[in-house]
Amino acid sequence: MKKTIIMIFVAFLMSNISNAQNLILHIKNNSHMDLTYGCKIEHGLSGMLPGQIDNGQIKDMYFNPDILTGVEGLLSIFPMNQQNERIDIYYDNPLIGTGTYSIWSSNLLTCKPLKWDITVNSGRDCELTVEITNPTSTYGKPVPVVLNGNGTVKGSVFWEKNIIQSPETYPYGKAFTFKVLAPTQFIESNGPFTLEKAGIYNGKQGYYQGNKETGTVNYETIQTLNPNIVEVRYTITGVPTDVPIEMDVTTDYTKSKWLAGPQKIKPADDYVFVVGTFPGNNKTTITINNNFSILNGVDFNCDGDWLKVDTDGKITGGGAMVNKIAARKTFPVLQNEILSSTNIIKAADASNIFKQAKSATPTNQVQLKQVQGAVQKVRIKQ
Repeated sequence: MKKTIIMIFVAFLMSNISNAQNLILHIKNNSHMDLTYGCKIEHGLSGMLPGQIDNGQIKDMYFNPDILTGVEGLLSIFPMNQQNERIDIYYDNPLIGTGTYSIWSSNLLTCKPLKWDITVNSGRDCELTVEITNPTSTYGKPVPVVLNGNGTVKGSVFWEKNIIQSPETYPYGKAFTFKVLAPTQFIESNGPFTLEKAGIYNGKQGYYQGNKETGTVNYETIQTLNPNIVEVRYTITGVPTDVPIEMDVTTDYTKSKWLAGPQKIKPADDYVFVVGTFPGNNKTTITINNNFSILNGVDFNCDGDWLKVDTDGKITGGGAMVNKIAARKTFPVLQNEILSSTNIIKAADASNIFKQAKSATPTNQVQLKQVQGAVQKVRIKQ
């Protein structure tokens, strides 16, 4: 009789073993960071090595029983080298009895159970789905950018008297509008990036947006060695040094008109003489990560021509400068090989270079050159 009872009990155990007492764990990593895990197994098959759960990954883990056991253990998940911010998932699916689990979250991470199933038809397997999030993350949320004003940008504006005699206003620097634009917000993102001003802020990858005008400009007219060349030298102080900046220097027709040089003869009464600033390779905008307290050599040339425009500001007639305006749409400001890895060229459409038929205000941009960590003085020749 005793032998029969033992055989029946063994048969009962073997029946349960054949059906297994597994735990299946699905982990959704929505914490916007890569996570590391390790496991301490009390019952069940051992040998699970530490591993990684990438940001955005769904990791499936299977805990299988050994002979005459269920499964039991403790799974710990944490950011790299931050075990004090770990999440613990305790699981227990015994050979006889009901499976259970417990979850402990950290200050940084939250582990939320989404689904818990006990599948009797499969031998009382347990299946748990959890989602790990980071409530403190700023991922995808605009964060205000704190700007310093520790930097200075210096450069020159040149023009040839045979083409451009001068602006009517003196000193000549008053004929220009000098602007430095800094971002106002940062959004954490893994990309991919297209025309965004990508960068690193507070140790996080993402992109900048918004524009805030910053800096104070002073300028002076310099006597050059070539009497046919005019140079206006400018200095902009109070420029941020820890974020990407954009520069915009334009001839301002609300301040002054320009007089044509002797080589530029007016073709007809309905033409107006227009002067604009042009970088070396004809693109309108460049964004650079500014990490220098003094940035020298931000130079550009002025060019002028007689143009005919309609009431919508579209050019209907003109000389060589029409082609230069069109070329801005297809050519980069600087060659890629001379840019450091932190520089980002942002190309803008130059079709709106003339906003009014009579004033024809050009939108022109400056080029910044940063080569292998050093700023070089560069003269732009047309």
